Amino acid sequence: MLATILVVGAWLRFTEPGVFVFHEFDEMRDYHQVVRVTRGLEPMPTYGPTFTPGGAFQFPGNVYYIIASLPFLLTTNPMAGVWFFLIFSLATVGMIFVVARRLFTADVGLAAAALYAVSPWVILAARKFHSPHIIPFFSLLWL
Repeated sequence: MLATILVVGAWLRFTEPGVFVFHEFDEMRDYHQVVRVTRGLEPMPTYGPTFTPGGAFQFPGNVYYIIASLPFLLTTNPMAGVWFFLIFSLATVGMIFVVARRLFTADVGLAAAALYAVSPWVILAARKFHSPHIIPFFSLLWL
């Protein structure tokens, strides 16, 4: 059953990955920072990206930029980052099942994973190179 949920989630995320990909200031700021770091033009920052409203930092810089840099070691195409975030979004579906099964039951885990797999907002948000979209995966990994 989990395999079916993951296949449906993958199909919904990976078909037409360019849909809803428009690059706002904070996304392109992160993209340019990551490319400069991976090309050796700048050192790894010690602070993470900031929230748009308020200027507070979201992550330690080394954590976020190391994670976000992985696809850009091979290419500077912004869609590489989108694909990378799509993979994290799909992995989150599996992590939701694991955590919910551990805390409740396997049925609850399947229901929670299914809801996350087909959530329109999650699917659209996963198609953006944007730092907050990896928070659910790492929050669940921490649990």
